[in-house]
Amino acid sequence: MTNGIGRVFMFNPLVSGTYGPSQSVVVNSDGSAPYVIKNTSPQIDYVPFSTSGARAPGSLPSGNAFVDRNALLITNDVSWTYQFDIGDYPGDLIAYLFRSQIVLLASSGIFLESCSGRPQAPRRQSTPAPAMANRDTEAGRVYVFNLFSEGLGFMSNGGRAGDIPAWSDGKSGAAIYTPNTLAVARVLNKSDAKGKIFDGANAITVTTETIGTFTLNVDGRKFPLVQDLLLYLMRDRWYLFDEFGADCTTGPIEFDDPHFHPGRDESASRRQPTGDRHHGDEG
Repeated sequence: MTNGIGRVFMFNPLVSGTYGPSQSVVVNSDGSAPYVIKNTSPQIDYVPFSTSGARAPGSLPSGNAFVDRNALLITNDVSWTYQFDIGDYPGDLIAYLFRSQIVLLASSGIFLESCSGRPQAPRRQSTPAPAMANRDTEAGRVYVFNLFSEGLGFMSNGGRAGDIPAWSDGKSGAAIYTPNTLAVARVLNKSDAKGKIFDGANAITVTTETIGTFTLNVDGRKFPLVQDLLLYLMRDRWYLFDEFGADCTTGPIEFDDPHFHPGRDESASRRQPTGDRHHGDEG
């Protein structure tokens, strides 16, 4: 936690060249000081840029600080409005700003909630990202992001894919809470899927202080094999997005270890769901 009240750390996972160079965030109509966050890129393994804003007590607007109840205007290819209420959650909060939804987690890595935006402006024409052009035959990869403070091991279909270090502590070059990532190959057939992701129901095992096993469905008919996928792992939930930041699917991670008790973390009052590794810029 950065101070007694904490901050809101905003990460932009949208891809450069598809949605433009950045997202902007206006908090409680304070257009004089919007937060601007550059988009990410396949060239840096989709690791997101970030910025952060102060939290202020109460519900009355306080410049561009986040108060208990906030109206957000987030602009990418479309302008979206959100009701972003965070008063129940103490300390630092981490918000992933996907194209039409915000996924919020605590500094423990526990999922808190997601909220959907309402579009306010017509979509602009977008240009395909250069790195995605002419990729007609090359298989994509699944980029697995570790969104909490412990390193984890990632196994798929009976084979070890690799280890993913904990997110950044902010002391070694990357902005605090910047996730580390592992690129896992995609293949077509289950016979080639040991330590990889194939187009079917994949058996995924995540190992940290505890062990969790869940099934991830990657359907080649929905997600072409040439497409990259982005898998975000929190302590108790996963999100899978396509390379354009569209919400593919989500589900809980149920750990087998009885010593893991999410209810003892900052999530005790949580609601139900409704770069290069780089520095972030503080607002």
